[in-house]
Amino acid sequence: MKEKFQKFENGYLFVDLLVIGSILYYLKSKNYNLIPIEIIVVGIIMYIVMYHNGTKVINRSNENVFVKDEDSDEVSIVPSGRLKNNIDGVRVNGKVYKLPDGVRATITKKGKVFVSSIIGTIIYKVSGGELKSAPDPSWNKLFNA
Repeated sequence: MKEKFQKFENGYLFVDLLVIGSILYYLKSKNYNLIPIEIIVVGIIMYIVMYHNGTKVINRSNENVFVKDEDSDEVSIVPSGRLKNNIDGVRVNGKVYKLPDGVRATITKKGKVFVSSIIGTIIYKVSGGELKSAPDPSWNKLFNA
């Protein structure tokens, strides 16, 4: 199981490094009229890697975590040490968090939601995070879990 987690995290570190490298190259080139092909390629890779497989969460806490499935109002449990795919939100320590499409999150041993990818963190900060109330009725089961 540990090897799967490691591969999972290394793939997103690779995308982060590509993005950062492309931005630095772009800034260093001082030719701001052109968008280097690397940024376009990185954008395509980001789409394939981060959006194609949906949202995922790894539970590294010692507790069970409740998750809402992406396309329904069904709530399931992710036991400690397990991975769950295609989710829309997660309930940890009585708090509910929205995980936008493409975000890969880890529930830490302390019960915190951690997004290890730089790009994923940006997406999470812009269109995710803690929810105080259900955005629509399909979230009610997760809030009441």
